[in-house]
Amino acid sequence: MFKKEISINTLQAKIKAITFGEPKSEPILCFHGWQDNAASFIPLAQKLEQYYVIAVDLPGHGKSSHISEGSFYHFIDGVAIIYSIIKHLKLDKPKVIAHSMGAAMTLLTAGTFPKLFDKIVVIENLGPFSRVADENPQYTKTAIESLLKISKQKRQPSFPILEDLIKLRFRVGDVSLAGAKLLMVRGSYKKNNRIYLRRDPRLKIPSALRMNEKQVYSYLRKIESNVLLIEAKDGLDYDQELIKKRIEKFKNIQVKKLEGKHHLHMDEPLSVAKEITDFFKRDK
Repeated sequence: MFKKEISINTLQAKIKAITFGEPKSEPILCFHGWQDNAASFIPLAQKLEQYYVIAVDLPGHGKSSHISEGSFYHFIDGVAIIYSIIKHLKLDKPKVIAHSMGAAMTLLTAGTFPKLFDKIVVIENLGPFSRVADENPQYTKTAIESLLKISKQKRQPSFPILEDLIKLRFRVGDVSLAGAKLLMVRGSYKKNNRIYLRRDPRLKIPSALRMNEKQVYSYLRKIESNVLLIEAKDGLDYDQELIKKRIEKFKNIQVKKLEGKHHLHMDEPLSVAKEITDFFKRDK
């Protein structure tokens, strides 16, 4: 399959992406999960050969730049990033496949700009994590203290060989060894005979501010696109009552539960691709 690296300049960051297929084919934008990168969509893109797949490295991930010094990564910033990417690429109502964190950002974007997307596939996520409003001050305090602590760190963790980093990612337990290799090959670099992670260490700082559930609902209600939610049978342990209430807020949503873990789009790409292509072809 034809693969090419592209660059996308936005106000927030210099974005890198991997494209698959012919640019003349119908485009699909892909947004990855927290601490992952564009390589997480390689197995799935290989099963979607009829489309032009654009898998993005979100800021602070993969080969994209980090945000400015002293700043936090906020979910709501993802709306501006995704909107900027679409405008830069001059895409007209693209289809979207998004996993985990990328799915949450996509849904917020779809609620903000209801006419922006065609159909949306979200994998293992149905919106950002919420928080009771009274909890925010303590989390804001923790986030600021964490940011200052990270800013003082002069040395980043490193590894003697890439295989050590791959095994470490695999031991997290939600992706296969092959999947871990894809993520870490793109997500690392070599310097002075040591292997370093590309991702921004600030990604691990707890969110300084989160929405409450009513605020999340306000975005979900505005979404006009048809949405497919793909859940993994052995995926993350989400609050199912919360998910049920969120599902009720969509105008048009379908839910499919498939075999696999949180990264099922990497480890079970054939079954995931089948559900996606069936969904995209339906009601055309």
